[in-house]
Amino acid sequence: MHNNFFVFDNVALCGTKGWFYGSQNSKDGDEKIRSREFLRLQMSLEKARDGGYGQKYVFLHYPPAFDTLEVSEFIDLMCEYGVTKCFYAHLHGSYAHFHSINGMYKDIDMQLVSADFLNFWLYEVTT
Repeated sequence: MHNNFFVFDNVALCGTKGWFYGSQNSKDGDEKIRSREFLRLQMSLEKARDGGYGQKYVFLHYPPAFDTLEVSEFIDLMCEYGVTKCFYAHLHGSYAHFHSINGMYKDIDMQLVSADFLNFWLYEVTT
């Protein structure tokens, strides 16, 4: 989905890798990567909006909030573009799973789909 979107069942599927969010994991260069990923998601959402798709789902590898669960600019961007569902992964282990955003948050259905969280079962994305 590099700077673009795909359509499935009249829903625009947008996304990017995302990046770590939160001070605990901060390293040199993180802000540059996070900014790049933010712009990629913004371009994807912009193209979907220009294509006339009202319903948009976002797929990220990294969660839209991380470690401290601070709300990130990724969530603000999804709210701005009216995203209805966000699927993300990367979080592993019961502590991370427990502290993740999973369910409705700011009118976005946030779904953690890490393999170990799902006990290695597939997650069915429905429209």
